[in-house]
Amino acid sequence: MRRRIPLITAIVLVTAPLAPAALADSSRREANDAAAIVSRLAPKRDGSVRSNTGQFRARGKEFAVTDRGRMASNRDHGSSGGTLVTSTAEQSVLMGLPEGVDVRGPVEAADGTLFFGSSRRATDVAVQVIDDGSVRMHTIIPDADSPRQYVYPLTIPNGSKIGLLESGDVIISGSGGEFIAGISKPWAVDADGVNLPTKFRIEGNKVIQEIDFSRDTKFPVVADPWLGRALYKRVYVSTSSRGYVVNATPSAWGLAWNGRVTYDAHRDEVRNKTPRDRYGRSRYTSTIFEQHMCHLIGFPLSLPEYNLESWRPTVPAAISLARHQCNPR
Repeated sequence: MRRRIPLITAIVLVTAPLAPAALADSSRREANDAAAIVSRLAPKRDGSVRSNTGQFRARGKEFAVTDRGRMASNRDHGSSGGTLVTSTAEQSVLMGLPEGVDVRGPVEAADGTLFFGSSRRATDVAVQVIDDGSVRMHTIIPDADSPRQYVYPLTIPNGSKIGLLESGDVIISGSGGEFIAGISKPWAVDADGVNLPTKFRIEGNKVIQEIDFSRDTKFPVVADPWLGRALYKRVYVSTSSRGYVVNATPSAWGLAWNGRVTYDAHRDEVRNKTPRDRYGRSRYTSTIFEQHMCHLIGFPLSLPEYNLESWRPTVPAAISLARHQCNPR
């Protein structure tokens, strides 16, 4: 499959100017075609795409999303095609569309995907804002003459830094070493769904994805930097006659950003989100911690929710997994 989205070819062949309504209809069809390619080729993830109708249109190519998935105004970061942000009240991380990609838009597809179409029959970008507040930036590569690397500029808080983990994931840490946000390990697939060799590298405040393809590759190729912050969409405490239970439900992005080198960030988020008792004491005790780590080591068998029980003895996570399936006794 070496052709681009068929609609794009049809647009190139039109010699007479299209009326505004026709242009709008063709752009929507193009957006829906791109969303369909992403749906077919991208790895299946939990979480749904948020509809952004009426929220990004007034801002043209400039839009942003908070860590709760709401659209928010954002200052201009140039004409590269848009800027995305995942943030708290104190900190924000912005990721721009790939440098050097000449796109127009966005146009919203029927499923909520924001489509930035190329004006030169080149690389398109299809952005999805997920209900956990994370952002998936699908780069759609049309042919073997396309670039093999894509540069995503990041704007990060003063004093913070970007690191590349041994798992291939990207971590953005604050000045004190605390987790701020991350980008899950890269992937790229061809039109047949075959995984292609790919990796990230870091240059300053830029994340660069390198993708290995050839003229024998089936196009289009889709690749997806996935920026997120919230590892858990819900953490709450329930009680029983034996004590309390810390219940933690990972977000869609948290399921993807879950290698061993991410465990400290998982620990910190659940600990910080767990309500304290009436005396102000932390409920994230040593046994809760070990059970939490056990579930992460045993991932994905413990999904969809981790139930961490206060009355269980403190047993090291690896032993608990091997002997008690994370329910030590």
